[in-house]
Amino acid sequence: MTRQKLLSAFRNQNPNLSSYDDDKLFTSIIKKYPEYRDQLDNPYEFDSSQLLSGLPNFVKDAYNQSITGMAEEMSTGQKRFDLSGYEPGVLEDIGAGLLSFAMPVDLVTTLAGGGIGGAALKSTATKFITKKLAKNGVKGNVARAIAQKTAVNVGRQTAGLATYEGFKSAFTQKLENGDIKPEEVVKDTMSGALLGGSMAGTGAYLTTKGWSTMSRVLAETGVLGTTIPLSEGEVPEPQDYVNAAGMMLGIKAVGGAIGFPSKLKNFVLEGRKTGYKKELVKEDLAKDFGVAVGKLDDVARRQTETYLDSKGNKWNIISPEGRKKIKLVNYNTGESKVVKDSDFSLQYRLADEAQIPLGKIMPFRVKNLRNLEASQSMDSSKKQLLRNSALSKKKSSTLSGLDPKKDKLGLEDMTPVELDRYRNILLKRQSIGDAINKLKTEGWVTQESKYSMFKEDFFPKPIKGIMEGLTRAKYRGSQKAPVRKYFNDIGQYQVDRDALNGEYLGRLMQTGLFNPTKKQLSRFKKPGMSNKDVEGAYYKNLHDLVKEGKLPEVNAVTSLIAQRFTASGGQIPGFQQNYVPGMMKKDLADIIFDDMVKAVDKKSEIARAIKSDFNYTDNDFILNMVSDPDKWIKKNPKVAEYLNTLIQNSMSKFKKETRSLISANVESGSGLQYLRAYQKVGRGLSEELFNTFGNLEKPKKFKIPEELLENNLKTLLSRYATKAADRTAFVKNFGVKGEKFRALVNKAEPEDDRIMRTLHHHVKGDIEYHSSYNYSPRTKEVWQKVMEWETASKIGLGYAPLLNVTQPMISSALEAGYLPFFKGLISLSNKKTRELIERSGVTNYSMFAEMMGHSKGTGLSSKVAEALAKYSGFTGINKLNQITAASTAKVLVDDMFKIVKGRGVRGKIKASRGWASNKLEKLGIDPNKSRLTDKDYITAMSKFARKTQLQKDILEDPLLFNDPRARMFTQFKRFGLRQTNYLKDLFISDLSRGNFMPILRLGMAGFAGGTITLKSKAWLKEQISGERVFNPDEKIPEDLMDVVENLSAVGAFGFMGDVISASMEEGRTYSNAIKFLAYPPFMSDLNNLMFKFIPALERDFSTYQADAFARMPTRLLRLTGSSFLREASKQIETEGYKLNRIKGTKALRVKKVLNMLEKAKEPKDYDEAYEEVSSWNKSFPQFPILMSDISMKKIMQRKMRRYKKRVLG
Repeated sequence: MTRQKLLSAFRNQNPNLSSYDDDKLFTSIIKKYPEYRDQLDNPYEFDSSQLLSGLPNFVKDAYNQSITGMAEEMSTGQKRFDLSGYEPGVLEDIGAGLLSFAMPVDLVTTLAGGGIGGAALKSTATKFITKKLAKNGVKGNVARAIAQKTAVNVGRQTAGLATYEGFKSAFTQKLENGDIKPEEVVKDTMSGALLGGSMAGTGAYLTTKGWSTMSRVLAETGVLGTTIPLSEGEVPEPQDYVNAAGMMLGIKAVGGAIGFPSKLKNFVLEGRKTGYKKELVKEDLAKDFGVAVGKLDDVARRQTETYLDSKGNKWNIISPEGRKKIKLVNYNTGESKVVKDSDFSLQYRLADEAQIPLGKIMPFRVKNLRNLEASQSMDSSKKQLLRNSALSKKKSSTLSGLDPKKDKLGLEDMTPVELDRYRNILLKRQSIGDAINKLKTEGWVTQESKYSMFKEDFFPKPIKGIMEGLTRAKYRGSQKAPVRKYFNDIGQYQVDRDALNGEYLGRLMQTGLFNPTKKQLSRFKKPGMSNKDVEGAYYKNLHDLVKEGKLPEVNAVTSLIAQRFTASGGQIPGFQQNYVPGMMKKDLADIIFDDMVKAVDKKSEIARAIKSDFNYTDNDFILNMVSDPDKWIKKNPKVAEYLNTLIQNSMSKFKKETRSLISANVESGSGLQYLRAYQKVGRGLSEELFNTFGNLEKPKKFKIPEELLENNLKTLLSRYATKAADRTAFVKNFGVKGEKFRALVNKAEPEDDRIMRTLHHHVKGDIEYHSSYNYSPRTKEVWQKVMEWETASKIGLGYAPLLNVTQPMISSALEAGYLPFFKGLISLSNKKTRELIERSGVTNYSMFAEMMGHSKGTGLSSKVAEALAKYSGFTGINKLNQITAASTAKVLVDDMFKIVKGRGVRGKIKASRGWASNKLEKLGIDPNKSRLTDKDYITAMSKFARKTQLQKDILEDPLLFNDPRARMFTQFKRFGLRQTNYLKDLFISDLSRGNFMPILRLGMAGFAGGTITLKSKAWLKEQISGERVFNPDEKIPEDLMDVVENLSAVGAFGFMGDVISASMEEGRTYSNAIKFLAYPPFMSDLNNLMFKFIPALERDFSTYQADAFARMPTRLLRLTGSSFLREASKQIETEGYKLNRIKGTKALRVKKVLNMLEKAKEPKDYDEAYEEVSSWNKSFPQFPILMSDISMKKIMQRKMRRYKKRVLG
């Protein structure tokens, strides 16, 4: 059977179908009766017009209005689309006007005229506008870019609109009158030039005044909307401005199309950037930063130099420079000793002096010193001054009268200690000089800035400020070197931290002690003990064995940690054999510090009393008080006495852990004993919590009661390793006391200073306690509880675990590809892969903890939230996703490395090699290296997991999103923004190199992942609620909108996915969805409480009196905001409540169906409306939608109401 015979058969049976064209009717028949397709001779014959028939009406209207559409009408005698009865809204009118310019003939016409006009005015107008902008305070590069763009637009709009109006006039005359009058064409052409010129002139003038693009477009629209009716002798009406907006946007779009080739080129260049660049450093900055680098390098040099004793044992110095007593450590044996500097100089020699006979050591050292002096190009005077500075104080004072021009201090006159000291002086000087010269000649690597004309010029200042707040931290600030270098250093710090952490954890796992077998654990099992208790006993035993020196493999790891720290320039107070860190149990330091801060809260009555009674105004006096106790007490004696009494009286109010810790450090008989104990404990805690790490680089100066100490060796050493890795990476990238950071921030622009200091508080870890970024401790605790509640109810008792199951489809598999992803899954059976993943530390991050605001996890609410996350599967699935991301990264790295080295089919293609090289660089791997190391894999795993699993990255998030004061307002939203930014970066990077696969994979994610998620969600709802779920969208995706909905269901669209998902919920509109996006979760709950729950209770008691109590449990469960509890509430609804709910839902569905029928134009439109009815009736057969609910009478009544509203207002 042919297609035409099928259509004829249906028309013979239903004569009313004769008015429908073939394509529309055929599409409708096959959709309703798919069995007919198999009976056709050519079942899958495709007609391109089928695509056009499915277009939205405003697009069809645009085609009909366009020159292209009019040309077709002239040749066929009818409009392409029949839009009789179509009543466009304001936005549809604007959209039609805009799109009409995009039709082929219209585009070519406007492009041709606009291109000529733009070129003609470009050079002369640019100079004039640049000068005007400069006078209005616009920066040079911004002014030039805006001026050039404006000058071209003036020419384009004038000539482009003139050409367009001329052609349109000719076609309109031909259609309406049958002929064309040349004089009318000329007149309309001139009118178009006048309109275009007036719009462009308005825009150019406002540009010189510094107006934003958005403001200028609105002004130009106003000019156009006013000029057109006035030129025709009519008064402007609202519709004129609607039409003008469409035309205005169309002209702007065409103007943008003219510059498309250059924009495409810029897109490709931008997408291919790695995000980093190397640049030379200015003289003054190179000097300041070079001094900081050189000093740190010199400390590292001193501590990594190996010395030999008389027996050939290897030793390293760990004491600061210039000490009379030198501390030495043998990292191989774990021994340490202290020797006098005089003995050290005689008894220990550098490794390169090993073959020198003892009697010739001193001449050898003198010779090396002369070579060092010569390499530094010093004159005699400078040389003498430096030699003199190396002498002992007594000897130096004796020789202080030396005249460098007459008297000379010879190297042979110096003692071995003085020669050692002089060597260190020269090497430090050389280290600083080398660092400065390297910066001047080779430069440094900085984070590449991204300048956005759209952000700078498009929005008015108030909106631009909001946009700036949502900009990623690494794209904030100026283009200057200090801030861009600092951003790069933060990125390197994160890489170094993760790599070190991975190395330490890997070495611990390699000991074989931290994965005990059942047999090993059985030795510690006693009656009544849980598995957790047995495991705790096992690790407590390991803790004791290390102290006893019976586990040298653990000593080797702690020695390695100390060695890495000293090699970075950090200094340790000593070295202890069989070292076990003395750290408090998890989160106790945070909890106790919080508790202590509350006692002297700066916003409390106590702080106000201190201020009024003692005129004390230090905003951060708690941190200052504990950082240098004796100095603070001496400076503030009255405040000290007051606080001592306050702390003593507050002991009973402290938590038991705080009370125990302070009591253990109270020294009876000393003055101000409670304040001093408070200060001692506070200082020790701050050293553990913040930038320094007390267990590594500070001697323990306060006592910790045994019951507060962590004795589970696995927990203890993993925390110690993580903290040590963080501190070592900090020292390497910023200096022991932040010297490198200070060198940069002191040269930064004022706008960069605040950004850099805010980020540095994050890096140091003290932002949670800094007064400038926090509410009072009590307020903070309230917000913490609110966030824990929101996380528990929305995540732990929500559908988040379902979304997490399909998350790899829009992250790891999306970027790497499905084959590498599944190969990564298989590779998890490999012990080496699992070890690398463990060492990478990718599972250390907890998304759930971040959602709760980094909860300390001790209160009941946080424990409940964590339990819900665990048992709902969220925590486990999230961890699994991190593991699979890391395994995928390893496979991806191997594949990219093969391509870069020219192996395989893709390795032969230059473009593929460039793409692969770019991927490796973004994963922190040098593509030019000859082979991959474990460190490369660990770095790549860490970077890939952090990016694809939306882990916290202070550079990738807006500053606002990580501000402790804004955390409750941005809760959950930050993950949507991360997903949005991740996809944008991925697509730009891959598309710029011709790789379209991520987009195709995203489509597959929407098709498969979205369908799985929606089906699973519907099934789960049915199990919880006990009733069939009405879900008209539970079908295989058939068109673009289905795919969009499914993609939003799996979270692919980030922020916009929130809008789409929310708007798809029952009874939601897009305006409500945008409100949902803007509202923080707690405000949504508050809104529900005030405007839904309380009024509903009032109605219940008013209507049902005492029976209202039966409805209250249902309303309370719905108030929680939990998806699960909302569905569970249906199980306990009263009959009346259930009836009202279903009736209300039915009313919304009837309204939707009536709306569909009212707008229906084609058979498929009616089919879709009736499918909606059928789906409802299957779900709720006891409350069906009847034909009387959607009768023709109802439809006509709706149309009549609309007509009256439009005509009569």
